[in-house]
Amino acid sequence: FDPETSQIRICSNVMEYAPQKIFNTLMSHELIHAYDHCRAQVDWSNMEHFACSEIRATVLSGECHYKAQKKRGRPCGQGAIDLCVKPRTTHSLQLMGMKEQNAINTVNKVYHHCINDTAPFDWIP
Repeated sequence: FDPETSQIRICSNVMEYAPQKIFNTLMSHELIHAYDHCRAQVDWSNMEHFACSEIRATVLSGECHYKAQKKRGRPCGQGAIDLCVKPRTTHSLQLMGMKEQNAINTVNKVYHHCINDTAPFDWIP
């Protein structure tokens, strides 16, 4: 999601051979960012805001759904979602230039609030 233009951009060369399910997950992820941009007036330069939207997009898009985790050979039991969402969000913050420990601290600071914000859904799909 590009907040400057309020557009979702997906490069066709990246998705050319990807299965429909991967495209759907990616589009869902980006649509959550767009929703957050409109609903919460996210300040994308504020890394807490960025982390919160990334947590929500990762969870609500199904990236860390137990079936996806099982397919990857990762834990699927209680608490497994945290083991998926936190590292993915931390990595996204690092891609934005944050040092690893600062990224971990930022994710931990906003995690509980953001993972429980399931809007526009009533629960995690």
